[in-house]
Amino acid sequence: MGFGLALGPAMAVTAIVSFLPAAWAAGWLGDLSRLALEHNRYEAIVAEYSASPRSEWFAERYGITFSVDPGPPVRVAFNPGGFLDNWSGIVHDPSGEVMLADGFDEQGRFHAPDRITKIFGGDLVSCRWLWGDYYTCSFT
Repeated sequence: MGFGLALGPAMAVTAIVSFLPAAWAAGWLGDLSRLALEHNRYEAIVAEYSASPRSEWFAERYGITFSVDPGPPVRVAFNPGGFLDNWSGIVHDPSGEVMLADGFDEQGRFHAPDRITKIFGGDLVSCRWLWGDYYTCSFT
């Protein structure tokens, strides 16, 4: 009978602990799938803005919403979505420097330098690599 009483809480703890990695993996796979489906369109937008750098906020081409940080280097955030200043998107960054964003230190300051955290006019919190020059990034 003691085993039966412990089984319920043990299963609840297991479910809670496994939820976060599963949610992380599902989000990453969703972004990777979107990138795979839209890759050619993303590349066309990146080529256009790399040839003629200019800032854009919520522009649209080929049915894709995006924002451009003129850099240098030119960075493009595709399908930016969220609430107010908390948003995420797939970011094209040819330098790979967005990976410097790794949350906050013990004093509540960003780990990354301002030249990285301030792209797209927001506060870049973190990024995960998808493939090539593409990353999934979160802003606040």
